[in-house]
Amino acid sequence: MKRFLSILVVFLQVFFAFAEIYIPPLEHADVYGPEGDRYITSYADTALSATSTAIHKDSDKFVDWASGWKDVVYGANCDARWRTPYKACGKATDSVYDIVCLGEGGRITMTFDNAIIDGDGYDFAVFENSFGDWFLELAFVEVSSDGEHFVRFPNFYLGSEPVGANGMVYASYVYNLASKYRIGYGHPFDLSELAYAYEYAKKNPDAFSAEYVAHLEENLPYLDVNNVRYVRIIDISGDGSALDSGGWHIYDPTPCTGSAGFDLEAIGVINSSKDSSKIAQSIIFVDIPDVNFSAGMQIVLDAVATSGLEVSFEVVEGDASVEGNILTLGETPSTILVKASQSGDDAYSAASAVYKSFSATDLGLQTITFSPIADRTPDQGTMIPLNARASSGLKVSYEVVEGDADINILPAQTYLVLSSSEAPQLISVRAMQDGDETYAPASPVDNTFAVVEKKSYDAWASSYGDAAYDADAIPDSWANAFEYAFGLDPSADNASLLPMATYSAGRINVSWRISSSASDAAVSAQASFDGGSSWTPLDASFTGAGIEGKDVLKSYAASFSAPDFGEVLVRFSVSLSGKEKTCTRILTPIKVALSYGAWASANGLSGDAALPGASPMGDSVTNLEKYALGLDAASAASLSDAVGLSLEQGALHFKFRVFKYAQGVSVRVLKSSDLKDWAEVEMPGAASSDSSFDYFDITQALPEGAGLPVFFRLEITQSGD
Repeated sequence: MKRFLSILVVFLQVFFAFAEIYIPPLEHADVYGPEGDRYITSYADTALSATSTAIHKDSDKFVDWASGWKDVVYGANCDARWRTPYKACGKATDSVYDIVCLGEGGRITMTFDNAIIDGDGYDFAVFENSFGDWFLELAFVEVSSDGEHFVRFPNFYLGSEPVGANGMVYASYVYNLASKYRIGYGHPFDLSELAYAYEYAKKNPDAFSAEYVAHLEENLPYLDVNNVRYVRIIDISGDGSALDSGGWHIYDPTPCTGSAGFDLEAIGVINSSKDSSKIAQSIIFVDIPDVNFSAGMQIVLDAVATSGLEVSFEVVEGDASVEGNILTLGETPSTILVKASQSGDDAYSAASAVYKSFSATDLGLQTITFSPIADRTPDQGTMIPLNARASSGLKVSYEVVEGDADINILPAQTYLVLSSSEAPQLISVRAMQDGDETYAPASPVDNTFAVVEKKSYDAWASSYGDAAYDADAIPDSWANAFEYAFGLDPSADNASLLPMATYSAGRINVSWRISSSASDAAVSAQASFDGGSSWTPLDASFTGAGIEGKDVLKSYAASFSAPDFGEVLVRFSVSLSGKEKTCTRILTPIKVALSYGAWASANGLSGDAALPGASPMGDSVTNLEKYALGLDAASAASLSDAVGLSLEQGALHFKFRVFKYAQGVSVRVLKSSDLKDWAEVEMPGAASSDSSFDYFDITQALPEGAGLPVFFRLEITQSGD
């Protein structure tokens, strides 16, 4: 009731203050009341809710990402280790550390190799690193074409009271403030709304504050929505001093220390000026470990482009130089930032640059070991001993990242003290060691756990008609044991909440979530590269958590290198305490294609010899034909090795094979009786397949009349060529 009354106060404030309110152009606000007396009760809710506008980081809607930065101003309470703007470049990740922290009131302008344009629907999305759905650090979002005049998106906040350092900010309170969504989910923005807001303000001047209307009038004329090159993110100090577009106070978690303010993880582009006729490529750049400094030390940089084109390197910061893929340390210890890039060619678009940073230090290196804190039930008390250790032997310090708790340091032991034993709760605590004159700072380690009421499978199933654990209630091909383990309703369609596996940038990415209250469940995930003959356990990483109803759902992810080409299977297994059977489910197989560029590079082809129409072996078989039909590129070949015509049981059989993993390749068969007029033959499905090829058999009855010829032609085309 208290939360409802708080919201009601805000609605009354809006109602009495304005004759009209701003009604968003898209249907993501609940609007009530007649014309002139309307009010908004809520905006789009949490990332996985029915009203969410969130877009997952692996969505194929994203075609580009921020590539650079400028004009960084860090606010208060932002430690040096979080001042890493390069981490906001490129694709969004599941890592809470892959961010630039802005500090209280800080700002950053992100740049883009290709302009953001105003297309259908949302045009770009901003990612933050919140562990859950309610610890939201907010920021204004502004766009510019010239890098000087920025236009702020209309934004509103429905909260009315300070939330404190660990308080909750509800996504449904927030409109057009980045980001209202947990890590891994982007908060989208539509460029067309800026002109909409301007026209709305002219017709309804009381819908916005005078300051925001003046801001639009001053800056909007300079914006070309089909040439947006800059996105500026401005942290909102959560004490209420910042005002939304209506002139109302904005509150988010404050005061915070060390990493206060907005943590920018990425900006993904949906509508871009990028040449869509070219094949997309990306760069895989292996992490560079910290090293003990030695002048002149050489380090081999390891990065590849999915196109097979050569990657170039640049030292952006630090005392080092690079030639080819060999980095050489200079004369002084420093933190070194390296950029890997690939500019593309006639077939491939430029790849988003990837940055890696490492320390070449004359201090000792150290790491932190922080054993996981197990989920708890309310009857286990509120004091939890913390036992992180630094390899250096130096004392470890702690801070509460999320949740209502404090650190209590006693002479013999440090404790995490929960403010209450109520359930559900989500608590995250960070262990740190800042180094000294002998040791460099250690990378911090976070520990997240839940306080929940545990529930056995049988108790859970009693709410759903005592459903058998190995049955499928919908059916959706997932046994009820999985629905229990994943915290789902077995009678509902949960497709968007079930595990998913995707392929991107040479890696297989798997994500899933697990119910903290499912006390009986043990979940595992495995991958197979040989059609299911053998399975390899996935190395899962915790990526975040959120409270849903009376449960805490924890999100996990695994990422591993994909084969050069082939089919990858991912399966999940769940076993329940006291149940004999283990339930398993294989996800939709992932097909990893081999790009033409990678195929040519792997076969030692370069320059004109690598062109699809070239025949470097002098055998009159083109590279594209060898690529599509799976012939050896490095030796003379004959098309008869992959294509043939035979007479079998009174019918002609035109047989050929196609390499299953040739990217963008399509084939069609045509026939003729005079080599002049050709008619396309309807392609049947593959007659058979193996691990590399699909085999086709086009059957043609013999023509009536002696001596009438039949000719077949196989046409091979590839997108982008």
